Amino acid sequence: MEEAHIAMLESFNDALEAAGDLFDTKVENMITKLKKDLGDLDAMVELYDRAVELENLYLSSNQSIYELSKLTREVGKSIEDTSNLIAKNKLNDLMKELNKLRAEGVQLSKYDLEYLQAKYELELAEIALQEAQEAKSQVKLTRNNEGGWGYVYTADSDKVAEAE
Repeated sequence: MEEAHIAMLESFNDALEAAGDLFDTKVENMITKLKKDLGDLDAMVELYDRAVELENLYLSSNQSIYELSKLTREVGKSIEDTSNLIAKNKLNDLMKELNKLRAEGVQLSKYDLEYLQAKYELELAEIALQEAQEAKSQVKLTRNNEGGWGYVYTADSDKVAEAE
């Protein structure tokens, strides 16, 4: 009886091992089929990471509107602060561009916003240079062709160099 019991336990153990092996084989086959059906899993993860990275580059619509409004206020303040008509027109053109972007609801990236900010700062620098060149704040005593002396008003070269 003892031998029959041992034989039964051994056959039960063999059946469990066979069932385990069959289960392992089935799972391996399913994983292989899944990999074949889905393609390269690493490539999918890389594509997902790129998509998330691109999504993070773009601002949300609320953030875009806020940043455009902030820049528009800065441009508007600069328009009010300058008395130069040419400068007002240049800044007004930039203001129109900003308002158009805001009205169209264009999705902006961080780079787009940095570009617009740099464009605004470049306009301000050009205006400062132009104003420094046009400002006749220095007086020089010069001799004219007829031998007479006269005063000539010139731009301050230090201010022009600083603006450049």
